[in-house]
Amino acid sequence: MGSTRTRIEEKKQLQTLTAQNDPANLELIQRMRDDINTLLYQEEIAWRQCSDPFGCPLATRTPSSFIKELVNAVIKIILMALWMKGEDVVHQMLKRREWPKAFEILHRVWNKRTGKKVQMAIKLDISKAYDRVEWSFLGSIMRKLGIDEQWVRLAMETVCTASYLVLIIGKPRGYITPSRDYSFIFCQAIEGECQHLLELLSQYEQASGQAINRQKTTLLFSQNTKPEVKVAIQRMVGVKIMENCEKYLGLPMVGGKSKGQTKDEKKIHWINWKNLCTPKKKGGMGFRDIQAFNLALLAKQAWQLIQDTHSLFYRVYKSRYFPTCTFMEAGLGNNPSYVWQSLLATRDLIKEGSIWQVGDGRTIEVSTHKCLSHKPVFIGDPCPNLMVSELIDENSRQWDREKLFDLFAYRTQMEIMAIPLSRVASKDKLNWKENKGKVFSMKSAYQVALRLKQQDYVEHSTVARDRPIWNKIWSLKVPPKVKKFIWHAYILPTRDNLHRRKLHVKSRCRFCYQNSEIAEHGLWTCLFAKNVWALCRGKLQKCSNAAIDFFSLFRLLVDRLECDELEKWASVSWSLLTARNRFYFEKTQWHPKRILGEALGYLREYHMLCTSQL
Repeated sequence: MGSTRTRIEEKKQLQTLTAQNDPANLELIQRMRDDINTLLYQEEIAWRQCSDPFGCPLATRTPSSFIKELVNAVIKIILMALWMKGEDVVHQMLKRREWPKAFEILHRVWNKRTGKKVQMAIKLDISKAYDRVEWSFLGSIMRKLGIDEQWVRLAMETVCTASYLVLIIGKPRGYITPSRDYSFIFCQAIEGECQHLLELLSQYEQASGQAINRQKTTLLFSQNTKPEVKVAIQRMVGVKIMENCEKYLGLPMVGGKSKGQTKDEKKIHWINWKNLCTPKKKGGMGFRDIQAFNLALLAKQAWQLIQDTHSLFYRVYKSRYFPTCTFMEAGLGNNPSYVWQSLLATRDLIKEGSIWQVGDGRTIEVSTHKCLSHKPVFIGDPCPNLMVSELIDENSRQWDREKLFDLFAYRTQMEIMAIPLSRVASKDKLNWKENKGKVFSMKSAYQVALRLKQQDYVEHSTVARDRPIWNKIWSLKVPPKVKKFIWHAYILPTRDNLHRRKLHVKSRCRFCYQNSEIAEHGLWTCLFAKNVWALCRGKLQKCSNAAIDFFSLFRLLVDRLECDELEKWASVSWSLLTARNRFYFEKTQWHPKRILGEALGYLREYHMLCTSQL
């Protein structure tokens, strides 16, 4: 049995030929599949012989049928668990690069406005739990449930090794290895063709035991389709019509309102999102920049257009947008899709994060293609359209030193001559240079996107000066919400800030009625605040009241207080803000001793919790 398994694995390794889709290999592939089926049958016989014949279910079932039942049972458990937790199963189409191909073809159908031929697309949804779960997700969940690794492997072989041949213009094509049933069918919007398609789907349902979910199946027609034809086909198929393919595929074509905001309502925006995405050491919150992250996601797809030139994804976009050039040289084209426009927007990121590896040098232009750590410096006027191949001696496969000395400055000469050349000319290759492995990654691409956004940003002189202050805030051993309070104290919705934003609020402090209620006044110089600070022992009582704003006050206290006293000040300031809000909204006023006690007790509990977790 072990030798049979070994032979099966050896045969399966040969199936990599199926990924090439070469018609010349079809006979060889079919012969290999027959051999594998024979070996699998022999292994099933061995399973039956090893099973207990006295009432054991395995004695009357083949391993494949048993594993399929096991897989279906596990899937039901998984779906029930997800339903009970209220979660959705999210597929990973980005990893498989299926969505750009589907969107591009749908875009083509949707934008057909002229011509006698009318086209349509049908998005099929299969009503079967087996096809709603990603198989990689299935394997991970089975391992989480504690199922033995051998059973997991056998189950995954059962669901993952199926493949199909299809006839395209009378010729067999494939093999196609399915991952999940999420299918698009494209055809002409003719009643006779639709009727034939329905007959084929009916045969599929009867043969497979699956059912087409007509509530989720949708139709998309080209814009040159007459309304009466749409209605007739919709009635025939019994599904709804998709009116907007961009919205259907979930791409962010139109931005919406902020969460919870009604049509006529205006909300106050206290701080710019750009500032929130600034690193904490520079005065921000360190949030992820959504625009830069989205650009990095798109760059991951665009990188495949450069590296994986044998994929269907590449061939679809190559034939449509850059049939005579490369992706990096392609133009926008006529009637481009939203996906294509988005992919083109990533080229600056790819240029910044990549470097050319010199092969034969025929596709690398010296001035425009990056193959050095710096922009090449010419001795005289720059040579336009100078290719790297012109700097290589074809006979010796070495750099032509005379040309290098005549054209470039010393630094450029030395760096070019340090580039190794192979004895046999090979194709030039674009490598990712932002990590040691020279492999494209989302993390490094995101950092490149941030770097590009900050190139036009000139850092203010106060940023470097205030960096130690921001670092001090985030290093305080106080509860996280106290740190956040100190960080945004200068934009608190005080009465003065509300008055500045044209709200009908008087700026005077409601406690002392002497000064405008700014953060520094309400938490430090107001009589109500002074009564609380007077109860504090140590250097806090002796600190000066002279401060322009709350941040200046914090900078002053950092120079004068020890770390433990600074933490006490931060906690008491937070408690003072809570007390003022309680006075405004609940009409209750706490005694200064209670405010101080709440702050110190909260800080003490936090320190005890941190100590217990060490």
